[in-house]
Amino acid sequence: MTKIGRNDPCRCGSGKKYKRCCMLVEDAEAAERARAAAEREASRVLENASFNARRRAYATLATELDELDQLSNRAIDLIHTGHFDEAEALCDRLQRDYPDAIDGLDRRARLYEARGDHPRAIELYRQMLVFTREHNGFEDEFRDWIRQRLERLVSMIPATP
Repeated sequence: MTKIGRNDPCRCGSGKKYKRCCMLVEDAEAAERARAAAEREASRVLENASFNARRRAYATLATELDELDQLSNRAIDLIHTGHFDEAEALCDRLQRDYPDAIDGLDRRARLYEARGDHPRAIELYRQMLVFTREHNGFEDEFRDWIRQRLERLVSMIPATP
């Protein structure tokens, strides 16, 4: 199609100059197409930024969870090998750095249990039960395991006359 000049007769056959007839509609349509394209591009940029932010957040979370798992597992290893002071230091760190995770309470309860300090272990297992009610994601089987630990430890404490 040949380019039509502003002052040429409009190709629609109205007899008007192009600038007074179809040029206004075509310019408006071109502007709308450009606006829609710019909006799509802005939306794409926002989606990419949002995706990248979520990806960074997930990567950070994965790193934190990996560190939590390593600390938690290391505490258990130290308890099993009788390195109670080192295990307690890790329990302190777990509870300080990961207050929304139950690992610090659990590892400290196991530490006290291994040390033979059953009253303190019992108190921590009770705190764990409260924690599981106040936070989502805990199954009944885990709560049952905690209750069994409590019952076993309570039965080991001699009754006071």
